Amino acid sequence: MANILVIDTDLGVCAQIEQALSQDGHRLINVSTALQATQLIQTYTPDVIILDAAQDDMLALCSRLRSVPDTARLPILCLSAGLSPAEALNTGSDDFIRKPFTSMELAARVRALSRWAQRQRQQPATITLNTLRFEPTRFTVHLGNKAINLTHTEYKLLELLAQQPGVYISIGDLLQRVWRYPDDPAGSALVRNHICNLRGKIERDPQRPSLVLSQHGRGYGLSSEVRVSR
Repeated sequence: MANILVIDTDLGVCAQIEQALSQDGHRLINVSTALQATQLIQTYTPDVIILDAAQDDMLALCSRLRSVPDTARLPILCLSAGLSPAEALNTGSDDFIRKPFTSMELAARVRALSRWAQRQRQQPATITLNTLRFEPTRFTVHLGNKAINLTHTEYKLLELLAQQPGVYISIGDLLQRVWRYPDDPAGSALVRNHICNLRGKIERDPQRPSLVLSQHGRGYGLSSEVRVSR
C-alpha cells in the first residue's frame, strides 16, 4: 500500500488509474497541474508519482523534482501517448507506460516501484566499498567525505553494477534489469546518458573513469579494484 500522487488533466485517465490502483489499497491524490503538484509536495511526500508527460510543464516538473534533495529519489512513472520511452526516461522518470495502457500493466508497474522504494527504506545497514559507501535508505553514496545524492535510477544502476565488481553487464541486460524495458538498440542512448550522469557525480575525473568502466561489446561494470564489504 502506497501514497500515490497522480498529475493528469484527463479525468478519464485519472478514473482508470484510481480504479486500477485502489484494488491494491493504494491511497491516491489527484492534481491537474504542475503548480498544484509543486505546492502539494511542499507539505506531502508521496511514495510514487504518476505524471502525464503530454504537457511541457510536466517534464519541467520532473526535472525540478530530480534537482531537489527531498524529492530527488522519489519513484516517478511517466505516462505518454507521444514521447518515446527514451525521451520520457531521459527527463528523470524511472519508468514509462505508453497511452493507452491496461489497468493490469499500470498496477504491476506501480507495485514494482513501491516495492523497490519500500525495500530501500527498510534496509538498516550500509554497503561499504573501498572508495564508495552506499546508504540504501537515502539513495546516497559517499565518496571520501563527500555525500552524493543520486536519482532513483542512478542508484539502482550503480547498485546493480556493485553486485559483481569486475563483471560487465550488457546494455540489453541493463535495460531489462534497471528499467524493465526490452532490449532495443534505441535504448543504448538511454543507458549511456545515465552512465554519463552517474560518472559525473561519483568519478574524480569523469573523462577518465576509474569506478564505472566500459568495454566495447561487453557493456558496463564496476572496477574489480572496488571491494564490497559483506
